[in-house]
Amino acid sequence: MNTTYTLSPEQQKELEVVKFRTIDTSDIPELTGDEAEKLHFKYYKPVKEPVQIRIDSDVLQWFA
Repeated sequence: MNTTYTLSPEQQKELEVVKFRTIDTSDIPELTGDEAEKLHFKYYKPVKEPVQIRIDSDVLQWFA
């Protein structure tokens, strides 16, 4: 789906005003390595694919 939107003149003017704004992040503490890793894994959900395989019973017992 390829949708093209046209901005009104008012929207274009507003976009020009906010385009070069910066956000002051000086009051936000930086994450340490451990904190960043925890945050990453908190929201990370790998894609899972259902599969069907045949495994010898002795191999399956080894994993059990």
